[in-house]
Amino acid sequence: MPSLGPAGRGGARRRTRRRMRRRGAMPNQAGPPPPAPQQQPQPPVTGGEEEPAYLGELEKLGELRDKGILTQEEFEAKKKQLLGL
Repeated sequence: MPSLGPAGRGGARRRTRRRMRRRGAMPNQAGPPPPAPQQQPQPPVTGGEEEPAYLGELEKLGELRDKGILTQEEFEAKKKQLLGL
């Protein structure tokens, strides 16, 4: 079987890849990823805007508690759940 030498079995390909990497031409050799976009801070909720959904639910739970349908403990547990506490 004849010897393929350094150019055989991908030798030339490897040399070409090395040259391309040095020149920065390899697509998988891109520089560092771009920085993540900065999130804009949310404006504070003011009186003229819509109230959060959990406020209406808390009011309903308060009414159920006041009517005696829910105990204070049940109300507090559900309130913590809604507020994520």
